[in-house]
Amino acid sequence: MGRLFGTDGARGVANTDISCELAMNIGKAVAMVLTDMDHRKPRVLIGMDTRLSKDMLEAAIACGLCSVGADVMTLGVVPTPAVAYLVRRYGYDAAVMISASHNPCEYNGIKIFKGDGYKLPDEVENKIEAIILDEVDVPPTPIGAGVGRDALFTIYAIAQAGFRNYLGVYISFGTSSQLGAVADYFHEYIESFEMKFWY
Repeated sequence: MGRLFGTDGARGVANTDISCELAMNIGKAVAMVLTDMDHRKPRVLIGMDTRLSKDMLEAAIACGLCSVGADVMTLGVVPTPAVAYLVRRYGYDAAVMISASHNPCEYNGIKIFKGDGYKLPDEVENKIEAIILDEVDVPPTPIGAGVGRDALFTIYAIAQAGFRNYLGVYISFGTSSQLGAVADYFHEYIESFEMKFWY
């Protein structure tokens, strides 16, 4: 058993044992290790259960991942087996599940899957722990296009389901300036799927 990761990930009371700082550092270390292993920009899924601390930890993990250059796809509230399935189904490099299983509601945890949907090997978890606890390596701080992005899984999944060139995304809220900003944001993510876009 490691210093951070037990038999089923890192677990503890959210906002104390599993703090935002720790979650962000785990994200940074995961992105660094994945980049070193695959020699390319990693792509990571994040799922979570319904605990109140889920959003706080999801944001912190995504921040850490993106700050080291990983692209993140957030799944929202999903069961753990769905994360293990989707990371392999969509060819992602890793996935993170925010959950503490049967533990009391004030607890939460961070479990990491590799691209085949199985738990990270102990040696990889040891590398992540060494980066965080021993500071054996300092995660890089890319700038500009090197910074990772965080996208919504729903649009990606619909596009990949076979509705290319037929999907219309309708936006009907906010002021005109907000509408333009949202439209530009979604354009960037769906252009690669060759989908039609109306607003």
